[in-house]
Amino acid sequence: MLNDSLCYETDRQGKTLWVSPNVGAVSGDEKEHYHHDFMKLDDGTYLTCSYRYETEPNLYNPALLCRVRYNTLIQYDPTGKIIWTWNEKDHVTRDFIFGVYQPTDTLVYGTHMNAIDYDAKNDAFVMSNRHNSSLVKIDRKTGKVIYQIGVYDNQKKARGLQPLFLHQHGMVQLPDNKLLIYDNNVIEDRKAGPMYPRVLIIKEPQGNMPAYIDWVYECRSDKYPKGITGKGGYAQPLPNGNILVCTGGANYIFEVTPGKEVVWQCSFQKWDNGNWTDFDNYRAISSSSLYPFAFSLQHAERTGKNLSLVVNNEGSDGKKTTSKNISVSQRSSQPVSIKLKKIFQEKI
Repeated sequence: MLNDSLCYETDRQGKTLWVSPNVGAVSGDEKEHYHHDFMKLDDGTYLTCSYRYETEPNLYNPALLCRVRYNTLIQYDPTGKIIWTWNEKDHVTRDFIFGVYQPTDTLVYGTHMNAIDYDAKNDAFVMSNRHNSSLVKIDRKTGKVIYQIGVYDNQKKARGLQPLFLHQHGMVQLPDNKLLIYDNNVIEDRKAGPMYPRVLIIKEPQGNMPAYIDWVYECRSDKYPKGITGKGGYAQPLPNGNILVCTGGANYIFEVTPGKEVVWQCSFQKWDNGNWTDFDNYRAISSSSLYPFAFSLQHAERTGKNLSLVVNNEGSDGKKTTSKNISVSQRSSQPVSIKLKKIFQEKI
């Protein structure tokens, strides 16, 4: 997990296993400005997104100085030593950075990278940039750009061209040279009627063949008849071949099959000032097991003032390792003791 100060790895009990140095070695500031995405790679190293700020002339008005935000990538070894870095400024053109800005802008927030993934087969990183609606893939060894997909900027808007996707968030490298992205599809003209985000599978460009949309699912829900807009959101492939979707700008998470059938969905609430209220989710991921730290409730039944529940301790892949029937009176609570099987007790 991360915030703009530190990147963390913890165990499921919250014990800290690793913390990023955050000394500004790449940003040149007091801190690295970590943001959006952080992951642990299969070789045990850590990769995070960060920012570096530069003061330079506005591309369209050289007499005007502006503060420009460039994306950087930092790879740490388990000791916290930097073993690889990448600075967007060194590998993309200035019109790529300034493409959605104006001659009067003194603050240029760049492309706003919001997701990254590693392509182990090609030793490359692919990243999602929200502000100019682009996907960029770079070679890890050289840092050079392999391709750019999308890039919806002021010039394309002026020409009336339609975007391949718009202000997407979240992106995952799939096998067979494909990418899974959550397309927020945030169209500025709301007169077009209700708009919904989309989940896209995009075929990467190869040879003379440009990138194209291979699969699309529109994230409609009866709960949101006026559409879904907003930031955040993510789509993640599941081991069973389905896709887990978090809609970001709405309180709606679901699992969809390649045949576009929603097989499971949910929303979330929090207790706020005496009421249960919906809350939006930035991102959701899956886990094969939360044992022995997660419990779930099933088969709730109300009899008079009592509520009967079944408490399950979930094992690997959802297999119940133990369960217990309990009855709790309204406006009360009580500790529940569940005896775990000996084989699991030895692992705790």
